Amino acid sequence: VEAHSEHPIAKAIVKKAQGMRLYQVESFQAEPGFGVEARVNGKRLLVGNLRFIKNKGLNTAALEEAVETIQSAGKTVVLVARDKTVVGLIGISDLIKEEASSVIRTFKSIGISPVMITGDNATSASAVAKQAGIDEVFAGVLPHEKADRIRQLQSQGLRVAMVGDGINDAPALMQADIGIAIGTGTDIAIESADIIIIGKQLSRLITAYELSVKTYRKIKQNLLWAFLFNGVGIPIATTGLLHPLMAMTAMVLSTLAIIINSFGLKIGKLMVSAESRLEGVSSLQLHVPGIHCQSCIKQIEQHLLAIKGVKGVSGDPSEKRLIVYFDSSTASEAKVRDAIRDLGYALEEN
Repeated sequence: VEAHSEHPIAKAIVKKAQGMRLYQVESFQAEPGFGVEARVNGKRLLVGNLRFIKNKGLNTAALEEAVETIQSAGKTVVLVARDKTVVGLIGISDLIKEEASSVIRTFKSIGISPVMITGDNATSASAVAKQAGIDEVFAGVLPHEKADRIRQLQSQGLRVAMVGDGINDAPALMQADIGIAIGTGTDIAIESADIIIIGKQLSRLITAYELSVKTYRKIKQNLLWAFLFNGVGIPIATTGLLHPLMAMTAMVLSTLAIIINSFGLKIGKLMVSAESRLEGVSSLQLHVPGIHCQSCIKQIEQHLLAIKGVKGVSGDPSEKRLIVYFDSSTASEAKVRDAIRDLGYALEEN
């Protein structure tokens, strides 16, 4: 049944069931934020949270203690019912990414307050939030209520950026001042967002923030240049003291000054700067003559992410450049280099 759902919890269940025999599913229906219903071999199956099962009229009194026990361990509970009987409980742990707590600490240090909005129960949500270092949590929030929570924060005069990757996050992504979708998320979340983070590295949120700050600074600098040239040049030209040829030269120079100033925004260096702000994260820049396209970088990335301590990989095929971010306490430069060579690529230091 869960194979027909796009919810992350459903995907986790399906992944665990790989290799098992799956039956034909009929009359599949999903209720966002609650669960799914379908018929399998003529029997009605329900898969969802406790509220969903109760709403369908099933008696769950005998299971509520077991549900609370699983939730107290920081797990999300999924109930499975066949016809009118609950036949199973599934406890799913929401494991945070290794870099999540470092990213949260970095955002806090620059004055951004992280808030978690989730459909999970309060106990599970609080456990995950504590691991990540998030102080404010909205738990048990239904998909259509996430946008309401965003509006609530905005009504307090706050500017809100929403990060999400699921189909249930789409309304909130659209409501937020800035919607940020993780590139590996659902299509509807990506279409609803203003910014798309390529890959799975949360540290790229810091890159996006620093890029926006420095871009805005460049815009202000360029406007200053433009107003300076025109503010001085136009009054002089109206007096007839400035020869037309000199005026044309001044205009060209002002344009060149703006272009040269804009080139000061080095995206590659900005990514290294953002990644290096994470606690314990080191970066290794390599020249790899053998990479010719994004597929080459993707191949190297998948291989390196299997190494414990490697946080992310980025690169530029046109410059034959590769940047690897890793936790220096668990991974080493030598291990990274050896892994890349194992794929048949020659290396040169940048």
